[in-house]
Amino acid sequence: MLGRLRAAVRARHYSARTEESYVGWAKRFVVFHGRRHPEALGEAEVRAFLDHLADHERVSASTQNQAVAALLFLYEAVLGRRLTLSPQVSCTQRNCSVCRWC
Repeated sequence: MLGRLRAAVRARHYSARTEESYVGWAKRFVVFHGRRHPEALGEAEVRAFLDHLADHERVSASTQNQAVAALLFLYEAVLGRRLTLSPQVSCTQRNCSVCRWC
């Protein structure tokens, strides 16, 4: 799966740093869910991961947005599944100006 992710990023001519970041977020997501393949996971698991980032790891809104972008890319470009993440996703700062979820 990571090879397919890398190939999809490269096919779109994204930067090497973006590729590195997207692969890193995909790995963290898989490890968080006990190494289950993302094809077996859905929107609820993506939300759980993002909530964990916000509530337990206390990542910034921009970091959470980066994770969202990576996971949306993984699901849409690599797995061919459309996710509709709603404002139910947590944010570390309420009413912040960076996060699109507040």
